[in-house]
Amino acid sequence: MARIMVIGAHPDDIEIGVGATVAKLIAEGHEVTAVDITDGEPTPQGTRELRQKETARANEILGITDRVCLEEPNRILQDTPEARTKLAIEMRRTRPEIIFTHSEQDVHPDHVACFAITRGAILLSRIHKIDLPHEPWRPGRLYFYFSYHLRQVYTPSFVMRVEPEFFEKKIKSILAYESQFVFNKDNEGIEALVERRLRENGRLVYSEFGEPFASEEPIGINRLQDLM
Repeated sequence: MARIMVIGAHPDDIEIGVGATVAKLIAEGHEVTAVDITDGEPTPQGTRELRQKETARANEILGITDRVCLEEPNRILQDTPEARTKLAIEMRRTRPEIIFTHSEQDVHPDHVACFAITRGAILLSRIHKIDLPHEPWRPGRLYFYFSYHLRQVYTPSFVMRVEPEFFEKKIKSILAYESQFVFNKDNEGIEALVERRLRENGRLVYSEFGEPFASEEPIGINRLQDLM
């Protein structure tokens, strides 16, 4: 089983971008740590306390038992040494072999900053002569998931086939954020949008539903079955 870290700029980003895959990986027995860089507030209908309760409900739906918030500022998130250090400490604590985060190809500046913070934290995590808790750890491969703030059409490096049960968990986990997707009229229709995207990507790999990912590096395989 693998140790996996999934990183989002805000609570609900992980659910929107990679929620079905997270539920599937947890069901398969992998260890998944979720990291929110900010608490997502302020928003029109939300509060800090409400978002925490919504996140707890989403965790329960997806099966997440290890989730932390780094408490960086929402809306003006920046790639700073402090943010990198906080995330590097979590990488050293959990020792991930695979990391998922936002794609750099995103028009939301917080998502782009999250990408940069993740890239920087990977370096700090593995450095030996640095005053950080836990032993140094060289994280494994970095992959990118896609949110819905894209500025261009993308071609995924691979698509995770997700069964209907994990699609349903994804939808329920998104709707757990009632302040963002139930009571906020600006975000009406998120359920239909997510379903359409997952069906579109599923068709690419002959599956009912799929979540797309990108890699900056070639993906190696160990078995011929990996190509099937």
